[in-house]
Amino acid sequence: MTEEQAFALASPDGGVYLPGAFLLAPGALKPGQRITGAFRTGAGLGWHEHDGDVFVGCELFFRPGYPANLVPSWIRAVRGCAYSGLGL
Repeated sequence: MTEEQAFALASPDGGVYLPGAFLLAPGALKPGQRITGAFRTGAGLGWHEHDGDVFVGCELFFRPGYPANLVPSWIRAVRGCAYSGLGL
């Protein structure tokens, strides 16, 4: 495996973890008939109605971004936050 492949595919604590997307995408399509019906009726499909793979895939895929952005981007963006003026 190349260094780039290992970065994206083999380290769940790295900057990105693509296997989560490979679980999320098919999980989002599992309730196909319900999605079609939701569009036809306008009733929508609640987050809680998705297949469990959607939740696990989201967590795996997006988790690396949270620690990478929490202090340097998100907390600093909150006005009046104690961390916003620390230069973190």
